[in-house]
Amino acid sequence: MEAADDLAVFQGVALHMLAHHESDTEFLRLLMYIALEKHSLGQVFWDKNVRVLYEFLGGYVRRRQDEGAFRDVDPYAAVRVFLGSVIHHSLVNLLWDRDPARRIFRVSNEEAARQFAEILLRGIAADPVAASAE
Repeated sequence: MEAADDLAVFQGVALHMLAHHESDTEFLRLLMYIALEKHSLGQVFWDKNVRVLYEFLGGYVRRRQDEGAFRDVDPYAAVRVFLGSVIHHSLVNLLWDRDPARRIFRVSNEEAARQFAEILLRGIAADPVAASAE
C-alpha cells in the first residue's frame, strides 16, 4: 500500500479471499446460514471483518483519489464492486461449478484475482487509457 501498487493491493486481497473460501468451503455456507437466519454472529462478523475490509480498501481508494490516480467515485461503491466479483466467483464455484476443471471460468485463483483487480482498476483509473496500456 505504501508503494501505491494498486494491482498488488487489490490482487492480494482477492487472492487471500479466494484461497480462504476454497480451503474452507464450510465458511461461506456458515455465513449464508448466519445471515439468512439473522443470527447475532452476523453482526459480529460484519463489524470485525466486512466493515474493517470496507474501511481498509475504501481508505486506500480515497487516498489514491486524493493523489489523482483514481477518478471521483464513491470509494465504497468501488469496494463493493470489487468484493462482489470475488465473492460471487467463490459462491459460483462452491454452489454450482464444483468440478475443479470448471465449466465456465477456467482459471486459477491467482488469475481470477489478477483479472478482478485489473477490471476494477481500469474502471476507476483517473486516466483509463493509461490504465489499459499497463
